[in-house]
Amino acid sequence: MYNQGLSRKNIAVLGGGSWATAIVKILSEKDVKIRWWMRNKEAVNHIKTYHHNPKYLSDVEINVKKVKPETNILKVVEDAHIIILAVPSAFLKEVLKSLDSSMLRGKTIVSAIKGIVPGENLLISDYLEREYGVYPPDYCVIAGPCHSEEIAMEKQSFLTVAC
Repeated sequence: MYNQGLSRKNIAVLGGGSWATAIVKILSEKDVKIRWWMRNKEAVNHIKTYHHNPKYLSDVEINVKKVKPETNILKVVEDAHIIILAVPSAFLKEVLKSLDSSMLRGKTIVSAIKGIVPGENLLISDYLEREYGVYPPDYCVIAGPCHSEEIAMEKQSFLTVAC
């Protein structure tokens, strides 16, 4: 999928932390359009003005010609072909509460989330299946023994993508 099907896609990245920042940075080097949802309006404005995340991986430059940070999650996901979830598992339910299953239908959902949904004791995939009707093959996972800093700095790292 990465080399073949990514070209000219609209990608939504949900999350404003270091993992989301690293993912946005790497994806912005490809022929894609990225809408990046963050809950913090000040961080969004900072990225638009200074081209870096003020709180996480602040040395990483964000190409704002290809990356559009937003606080409106509906606007971010509406035209996305691929939605990457890069929020802490503890906040997943809160982040997705304004979305309904129709907004995720027909899109590839990629989880870059570590852990389970707290209080539910469910894997992210099981939660998305139950609450939003997201089933394989429309669901993928990115996981691996690496750090966001290594990814953003393009150091050799190992990730597994499972769909």
